[in-house]
Amino acid sequence: MLMQRYIGSPVKYLFVIIADIRITVNIANFMFLSLLFSMLSFIIIGNMLCRFHTGMNTKGDLEMNRFFDMDNKFFTVMGRVADLMILNIVFIICCIPIVTIGSSITAMYYVTLKMTRNEESYIVKSFLKSFKENFKQSTIIWLIMLVVGIILGIDFNVLNQMDSTLVTIVHYGLYFVTFLLLLIFIYVFPVLSRFYNSIKNTFQNALLMSIRHLPYSILMILIWVCPIVISFLSPNILMYALLVWILIGFSLLAFLCSFLLVKIFDHYMPKEEDDA
Repeated sequence: MLMQRYIGSPVKYLFVIIADIRITVNIANFMFLSLLFSMLSFIIIGNMLCRFHTGMNTKGDLEMNRFFDMDNKFFTVMGRVADLMILNIVFIICCIPIVTIGSSITAMYYVTLKMTRNEESYIVKSFLKSFKENFKQSTIIWLIMLVVGIILGIDFNVLNQMDSTLVTIVHYGLYFVTFLLLLIFIYVFPVLSRFYNSIKNTFQNALLMSIRHLPYSILMILIWVCPIVISFLSPNILMYALLVWILIGFSLLAFLCSFLLVKIFDHYMPKEEDDA
């Protein structure tokens, strides 16, 4: 019966194969989506139960209390993943107006920097707190970076249509400027979230820190750039990558970079003097 489906003209044979492939891909996509949403539900519900059962001291609930203990490694990891997912969703929602992307990045780093130090309390509350406090400065910084990025993009587009030795030299100059822009972009919003300063000094400090700690800076650029490049390798990869970006992608990468940023910022934090 299966072979009879493919008996006929080559065109009909081709359409049948394409239909089978599309059905297979759709089934695989459905299974993948179901798995992701099941994991998300399990993590969030587990995190809620973990916090709900904290403090149970009755004798009959000792075993249950051990399982749902906040210090349990499994639920500690699941709680962290759930927090990152919540942070990622809030970040994406606040980025929708486009003009608020700078404030959202600053607030996201404000939370992840606290998470690396185990200082965070309520994810959404902390995010909104930083979002409001740094809204003006972060928005201006974001718009400046956006305009500079657009100008660089236009310059590259114009130069690609020209061919000469001078154009090649200018190309290398633009590559250098782009690299400096990436260095500043990696640091400027985390610096704003951690230190009080003017916009001008925030830009200067971001550039100086990025150059002084260049190995860490390059590593953080790779942490962000590599997943983005991998996401666009093929349409199928992009489809799955979008789900990951929506669920946890942005906050996870910010969280990873925060471990490096904490080490860097410690060099610029005032040391506590011992009481005489």
